[in-house]
Amino acid sequence: MPENSCEQIVIWETSAINRLAEQSNCNDLIARMKSAYIHWIPAYIFDEIAATQSGEKRDRLLSVCRELKGSSGRILITHWFLIEAAVRIFAEIGELDWEVLLESQPEYEQAMTSGVFDDDLARVQRAQLRQRLKKVEDYFTLAKPRYERQFHSGPDRPKTLDEIIAQSRFTGLVQQNVRYYCESVLGHAVDLQYAERFAKAFPPIEAMICAFLIGHYHRNKPEPTPTPAGAIDLLAAVYLPVCQRFVSEDHAQQTVLRDVVGYCSLRTEVIWFSEDFKKQFSNCT
Repeated sequence: MPENSCEQIVIWETSAINRLAEQSNCNDLIARMKSAYIHWIPAYIFDEIAATQSGEKRDRLLSVCRELKGSSGRILITHWFLIEAAVRIFAEIGELDWEVLLESQPEYEQAMTSGVFDDDLARVQRAQLRQRLKKVEDYFTLAKPRYERQFHSGPDRPKTLDEIIAQSRFTGLVQQNVRYYCESVLGHAVDLQYAERFAKAFPPIEAMICAFLIGHYHRNKPEPTPTPAGAIDLLAAVYLPVCQRFVSEDHAQQTVLRDVVGYCSLRTEVIWFSEDFKKQFSNCT
């Protein structure tokens, strides 16, 4: 990954892309950002763009992504496919050069310029997205019993997120959930030692497990968060170890991802697409 401070990798989230597209000086802003940073866009954003009902908005968002990515950026593999691919490759060969999985996705590169993003595709894509969202939410819900022990009642109940994170590491919750995810992908049992080896080979999995733990905390604490981050937003944590900045305009998502950065000792900044952020882009020229 680039070391120069003006060649840092920035990964974008859907809410931030939408906000960027709304800017009156969008084109000028993109030109300044491209001269300062390398921009990676997760493939699922294009799936969401394809599902957009308004053809005009769909074309606008697609144009913004195309310009922002430019020739130096990448379209990243979607988070759930990234994790599944990592699990399967590690199971086959016992090791993992997982950054290879972050290579740009050629099918999305082609679709971005082929004009296939039309109303017919939008109808199909909306149905597919609903199914995928349900699958992710189902996984998140099914995982709840494995997290609930962290929110048990009684005098030893953890009172803060710090206590819950500390307890979860002590009790091996992270390894247990890595094992569960490996088993759900592979269809057979693995032991905790295997899960530990995989977690060391694939750092994004710890970020995801941590995000899910924090997500369950917000939903299960004595006074639950009114609008907690959705499971699909939590999955974006897998991108945190591979970038210097992650841009989001979703408050609930930001709250969780910033905690993940702290608890997983990452160097990533999770930031708003805000006036201050735009100034940072403008000044790095």
